[in-house]
Amino acid sequence: MKKNMNPELEKLLSDKNQLQSNYIDKITDKIYLGEKIALFKDIEYFSKEKITHVLSLIDFDFSLPEALKLNHKLISIEDDAKSNLFKIIKECIEYIEKSDKIFIHCMYGISRSPSIVIAYLMWKTHCSYYDTYFYVKSRRQFIDPNDGFVEQLKLFETLIKKDNYNLNKIEQYSLNDKNNANI
Repeated sequence: MKKNMNPELEKLLSDKNQLQSNYIDKITDKIYLGEKIALFKDIEYFSKEKITHVLSLIDFDFSLPEALKLNHKLISIEDDAKSNLFKIIKECIEYIEKSDKIFIHCMYGISRSPSIVIAYLMWKTHCSYYDTYFYVKSRRQFIDPNDGFVEQLKLFETLIKKDNYNLNKIEQYSLNDKNNANI
């Protein structure tokens, strides 16, 4: 962890000892980030960590294994620089907020799901994109949001500050608004 970690981000993680998983990384006491295969390979991890919710960010339909009795929300989004994160951020944040402990995943846990985790933590902690990105990367080293998602997250930072962290208008934006959002 960085020595100069933002205190708002640092206090989200009180338990530095965590169970090991090849497919899941604990980001905060509430948020676990990983890849889809964890749902099939690490079933015992979910009960040991008392994970109650799953947020799937993929572009095809699938069901959780029957052994996992968890609340599940699937939000369709492609891992494409042109995909509009603004259309799903509010819905994702609301779902994360109502969960006790949540596993957020995409296919490989590299671009889509880390982007939503970063957006949530930016909103929750009022920290910058860069601070939040490096915090999440310190917990899951191989995150790499696509360029379009990075640009949208930077714009999201500006927009939520402008709107005092109110998400009600966020769905109306897209990356195209970067030049004309009066920011």
